[in-house]
Amino acid sequence: MSTGTTVSFQTWYDTEPGNSFDKKVVQFVESGGPTEPAVQIVDAGMPLGGMNCGPKCTWVQMVPSAFASFGGPPPFMGGGGGAIQATSSGGGWALVSFNLDQFNGKTGKIRFKFDSVDGSVNNGKGWFIDDVSISGQGFSGATVPVNSNGTWSTTFTLAEGSNPITATATSQYLSGGPASQSVTASLDTTAPIVALSAVTTPTGTATQTLSGTVAEANFDLLTVTNNGITVATSKTSPTGGAFSQVINLFPGTNSIVASITDKGGLTGSATASIVLDADAPTATVNATRYPVGNISARVGDQVIFDVTAADALSGMQKVELVPTGGGTAPTFLKSTDVPAAVRDQWGTSGNFLLPMEIPSSAASGTLSFTIKAYDNAGNIKTSTVSANIVASLQAFTIYLLPDWNLISLPLTPDSTTYAATQTQTQIQRLTSGLSGLDAIWYYDASVTDATQRWKVFNASGAPGNLTEMAPGRGYWTKMTSSAFTFSDPLAPGLASTPAPKKFTYTGTLLQAGANATPPVYPVPAGWAAIGFHSERTKTVSQALRSVSVPAQIWGSLLAYDNFILFQRDTPPQIVLGAFKGKDESSTMEPGRGYWIFMQQAGNIVPTN
Repeated sequence: MSTGTTVSFQTWYDTEPGNSFDKKVVQFVESGGPTEPAVQIVDAGMPLGGMNCGPKCTWVQMVPSAFASFGGPPPFMGGGGGAIQATSSGGGWALVSFNLDQFNGKTGKIRFKFDSVDGSVNNGKGWFIDDVSISGQGFSGATVPVNSNGTWSTTFTLAEGSNPITATATSQYLSGGPASQSVTASLDTTAPIVALSAVTTPTGTATQTLSGTVAEANFDLLTVTNNGITVATSKTSPTGGAFSQVINLFPGTNSIVASITDKGGLTGSATASIVLDADAPTATVNATRYPVGNISARVGDQVIFDVTAADALSGMQKVELVPTGGGTAPTFLKSTDVPAAVRDQWGTSGNFLLPMEIPSSAASGTLSFTIKAYDNAGNIKTSTVSANIVASLQAFTIYLLPDWNLISLPLTPDSTTYAATQTQTQIQRLTSGLSGLDAIWYYDASVTDATQRWKVFNASGAPGNLTEMAPGRGYWTKMTSSAFTFSDPLAPGLASTPAPKKFTYTGTLLQAGANATPPVYPVPAGWAAIGFHSERTKTVSQALRSVSVPAQIWGSLLAYDNFILFQRDTPPQIVLGAFKGKDESSTMEPGRGYWIFMQQAGNIVPTN
């Protein structure tokens, strides 16, 4: 700031009178320094004696005629004098003009501040300002002597931005006005500002348009590099500050840098990372899992399609099954979204799983579906999953949990596979693949001597009198708890979840042939441990029809719940050992045993 710097503006106001209320102040905000009042606007005729608006502040006193045609004159107090007088501009406005000599040698900004001070008399129109201008030298100049050879030099402190400099030469000997020459020097200490628009990553397309904006008054050079290699340069300042450039991408990660250099040598940059993945993911189809039939499934049974899919560059997005005949494509679950206990029960190993019910339209044989594995770049790997569909179960899996389980055999075990030998009984051969087994107990209610009704098989080889397992009977199966592994609870508040042990065997529901006759299971009066000889879940009234029609001769039916159940889109269930009563509308399920109380002896026949 130097002598002669003048601030001018047009003003009109309708505010509370007095210099202590509704203050109208023009301030000088020094760069890196304090904010100080330069002038304060006061009403025409207001007494100024003894008043002070600040050590570097003066009064600007208005004239009444300045307000004639803009809503009428504002209220003012008479008398006083001695302040800078505003000049009427006509049309209701007044011109205020003052210099900033008191701030010589400083740089800063001009700010207008209005303060109503209190909540009283604040219904006026307010303070209006227009046509603000600052004129004068603006910066300190210097008087420089000219050398004998006509040369001279001096040093200027430049301000940020454009600095117009004028040199004026005068002669004390020659007549005529002074000669002058002007130049403009620019000081730029701020690096360019560069911003890039969002990029598409990962992508399967080998080119991409990179766009962005730049803010720089002294633009010199735009450079774009990809993985350190220059792919574009431009010396032309982007129109409107926006630029775009088509980038060829390398396979893998592309580290892109857009740099702007200004004429002062300062550089600003922005970076983006784009992954180019043009290769399809890998997708390995693992063995299909059959939770019920172990090696096959029937219409309505659940199967688990098991896929391991991966993509090292962009990662996996999803795996979906393409349904035959169209329709919505079911999406595989990520294995991490399936509780560990359920994955243990299924025996799956992949990272994408699809539990699916076999549709009613499926025919016996191999049922195949196309699957598509998508990576995050949109690449697709096509594979096929299949399931073995049968009309009747060929095998069955019973899931055993720690301690006691009440089970039964829904299928008749294969007589050749599990036939007794000289060294092994039928029950030994049947359970030879079952780890963690402690003992199997059967309550034979047909034995007259009640003390001899319990029969036991000890897996350890200790003496026992239970040598075979057959349908129609309920078996208490004791599992050693220490043989189980445990995973996190299925839900908050539930117990830690054991990984079930699978008791799987092959067999048939009924023997085929002219000489084969469906079995009949006699049940004496009193309590008996029975099995459920059926492939399908049935209501109690259906399963026990033979002892319910024409008259119901059973009085009570108990199940012992010890299971884990997971179905898609429903909360998982776990019950670890609890008796549950059954009525006619309840269900009986294959693989589970039951206590029944018979009011009189009867015969239970298989149902399917």
